Amino acid sequence: MLERAWPFFIGAGAPMDIDLPFPPAERVFTGARFVIRPLLPALGNDPRGNVLALSQHNVRLFKVTRERIDEVALTGVPRSLADAGPADPMRHERGARSVPSAGGQGGATAISYGTLVDEKEQLRRFLEQVDDGVVGLLRDDKAPLLLMGVESLLAIYREITSHPHVMTESILGSPDRMTTSEAHAEAMAVFEAQSGQGALDASRQFQNAVQTPRASAHLDDILRAAVQGRVDALLLDESRFAWGQYDPITGDVMARMGYSPHPDHDDAEELMDLAASQTLLHRGTAYALPAKQMPFGLAIAAVYRY
Repeated sequence: MLERAWPFFIGAGAPMDIDLPFPPAERVFTGARFVIRPLLPALGNDPRGNVLALSQHNVRLFKVTRERIDEVALTGVPRSLADAGPADPMRHERGARSVPSAGGQGGATAISYGTLVDEKEQLRRFLEQVDDGVVGLLRDDKAPLLLMGVESLLAIYREITSHPHVMTESILGSPDRMTTSEAHAEAMAVFEAQSGQGALDASRQFQNAVQTPRASAHLDDILRAAVQGRVDALLLDESRFAWGQYDPITGDVMARMGYSPHPDHDDAEELMDLAASQTLLHRGTAYALPAKQMPFGLAIAAVYRY
């Protein structure tokens, strides 16, 4: 049995093929645009993410997929505590205090110098600088961020980070002692376990909002909202299709459910696929699910941003 597949897109430009980690159902579509529904399981459930390896000596950021792990250049980000420099020069005031000598009473006085900035504060400021750089690099990346490092360092980072996609799970241990291949294996184990969570979260959000304007199960409403960029998450029954026409000027929708278009309408297109395309174009997420996983047995469901 095939474990991988290669969909081909043939248009006016050069043909394009994509390596999929699973075999989709064999279908052929022709039309004015490419069909993407068969690819949604790869887009929505393909385990991937970012890994931030935190260490006082070597900070690294990786992009991880099932096939590979690539290190991201951390331009403008301190790679170590030493690179971060003094935490705050104004607080590095040195003071002298008298300490009794080993001889006890009447002995000489030793002078001890110290700093008012403790190690935790230095680490905190170092990690704040790291976080500023990482958040900037991943600003448009919605993939989860997995932290790797010793527990004390990760705890401080979780307190200060402003990155919205930090995972609650983490890989504990010193990343300085871990090879890249070991880091890849550890990260994939976590991402694999979380790969289906997005669809579950979207389904719960829909069920909680189904009686409000923030959700819909009507194809015409969802398609118009997707074109307007209002769909945050879209759920599709992978076995059902809706053929028809959408007028981008008036927003009118004419559709019929079925596996193939009506023979009297040569210009019909698959409208659930169009809704998925528009959702992804506007940085939403789209999931193709088995019928038994669709909320309330619906063919289509959407959660709106507003």
